[in-house]
Amino acid sequence: LLIKGQTLGDIRSVGIVGGGCAGLQTARSLKAHGIKEIRIYECENDIGGVWRSNYDGYAVQVAKQLFEFPDFEFKSVKWNHFPQGSQVQNYIKSFAHSFGLMDYVLFGCKVNRVIKKNTCWLIQGFD
Repeated sequence: LLIKGQTLGDIRSVGIVGGGCAGLQTARSLKAHGIKEIRIYECENDIGGVWRSNYDGYAVQVAKQLFEFPDFEFKSVKWNHFPQGSQVQNYIKSFAHSFGLMDYVLFGCKVNRVIKKNTCWLIQGFD
């Protein structure tokens, strides 16, 4: 949350709920903009969000190029034209490792509540 007149440089720390595609992309962008205190609260024991286990054994319905993150073409694992869920999961993990995002992830941290307090948000309820 930016207040009128603030820039990303004014932000001291950011908490991200979930280590799936959106959470990891957000962390990478914040890191690229110089934010140093980033925490990704992931309730499971691995990153990947829905790709972690929900789509194992299934292939995606669009070509692999539509699943690539901007500026991160995946070359180290052989993809099918329509990748399997496990291939997408490996790609997500490779993305996180390549950009040093794993250091930001707190595993086994289930967020139960997010509360706005003045100009900040408080993250509560880790299991």
